[in-house]
Amino acid sequence: MQESPSNNDEMFRLIVRLLSEEESWRARLVRSHEIVARLLQSKETRAVIGLTRHHRPDESAEQWVGKIVASFGQSAITAGSEWQSSVEALQISGEWFFRLNPQPIAIALHESTQTGTPRAI
Repeated sequence: MQESPSNNDEMFRLIVRLLSEEESWRARLVRSHEIVARLLQSKETRAVIGLTRHHRPDESAEQWVGKIVASFGQSAITAGSEWQSSVEALQISGEWFFRLNPQPIAIALHESTQTGTPRAI
């Protein structure tokens, strides 16, 4: 049975939030099993799992979350995906690795009144 798009979207948002909130994850690729472990500690994840458990009684929560993380990886590398611009995803020997893409910083330009040249402020 396929997961509901709303459950996937909610889980995908939780993954991105984890990647952005975890300070030590910002500078490196994060292994999928690390994300699964952190998601399983989340109250929001447990709530989503509770909603889906009746659909998959023979699957453990860890297996289900692992499949969601793999699905997120696939979505993040799909051209045109809403996740492609925010997350770098790589699959190496069957395991997914993730890193939050740096967001561009808008720099306001100010024209110097003395020289007439643009300067970042």
